[in-house]
Amino acid sequence: MKYKSIFMGTPEYAMPSLQALHEESDILAIFTSPDKPTGRGKKIIPPKPKLFAVDNHIPCYQPKSFKNNIEIINTIKNLNPDLIIVVAYGFILPKEVLQAAKISSINLHGSILPKYRGASPIQSALINNDSKTGITAQIMSEKLDEGNIIHILQTNIEENDDYITLSYRLSLLSASCIRDIFALYNKNQITPYPQNNSEASFCTKIKKEDALINWSESNQVIINKIKAFIHWPQCYTHYNNTKINILKAEKIHLPISKLPGTIIQFDKEGIIIQCGEGHLKILELKQENKKPMDHKSFLNGHKWDINTMLC
Repeated sequence: MKYKSIFMGTPEYAMPSLQALHEESDILAIFTSPDKPTGRGKKIIPPKPKLFAVDNHIPCYQPKSFKNNIEIINTIKNLNPDLIIVVAYGFILPKEVLQAAKISSINLHGSILPKYRGASPIQSALINNDSKTGITAQIMSEKLDEGNIIHILQTNIEENDDYITLSYRLSLLSASCIRDIFALYNKNQITPYPQNNSEASFCTKIKKEDALINWSESNQVIINKIKAFIHWPQCYTHYNNTKINILKAEKIHLPISKLPGTIIQFDKEGIIIQCGEGHLKILELKQENKKPMDHKSFLNGHKWDINTMLC
C-alpha cells in the first residue's frame, strides 16, 4: 500500500527524513518555515524542504503560525493524508491538525523519550555528557512530546562528537526510523505504548546567553557546552572587552591553581585557561567579526597577557 503523507520540517537536519518519506509514500504537501534573511548580507534564503518541493513538484506551504489560521488548517484537512510526519518543524500544531491524519501524526524526536522533551534534546545530551541518545517516533498529542511511542533507534555518543557530528548522525537515524515505521505499518505491526512520565526530563530553547562561558565551572562542563553549542550560538568569553568564540578545546590538568578564567599560558605550545576544576587548552577560536583560527594562527596577530583573566 502506498500511503499518502504530509511532511513538516525546516532545517537541513530534516532533509534525510524528507527523502525517506518521498521514497516510502506519496507526499501530498510539504510544510516548512517562511523564507528568512540569512548571514551578514541578510540574503533571503528558502528552507531546504521548499527547494525539495519545487524540484519534485510537490505543493509547499509556509505559514507563519497555525494559531487561528483556519485557511491552512482546512487545507490540511482537505488533503486528507494518511500520515503527517514532523521532523524539527518548530511550530506548535493545534489539535485540528494532529487529527487531520487518517492514521496518525508522528513526530521524530531527537532523544530517547521520555528523556529531553522539548526544543534542544541533542544539545542537552551533549551538555550532560550522555553515553547514548537516539530518535523516538511518537504519535503526537497536544502535550509536548508526551505521545505514545511507536519506534526507537539508538546511537552511541562518541568522545569526539559535537552538535554537528551528532545531529548529522541523528538526521540519518531519523530517516531510518521512517523506513522502519512504514515497514511496520505494512506488516500491521505498529504497537504504540505510553511513555513513563515519572522518568521525563525537559529541555528548553537555546538562548545566546547560554553560551557565555562560566570559568568557575569544571573543564568537563565547559567542554560539553563548547561541543553542544558549536553550531549556534557558539561558546564565548571576553578578553579586554572583545568577544572571543571558543570553537574547539581539550581538557588538561596542570599542577597550577589560580582564579577561574586566568590565562595560564599563551604561546605556540597552547592557550591554556584555568577553570573551576582543571584547565582548558583552546585549540580553535574566533575573535568577533573575524574568521575562525587554530590557536597557532591566532598567536601570530594577538597577544594575551599571562595571569590576566577572561571574563
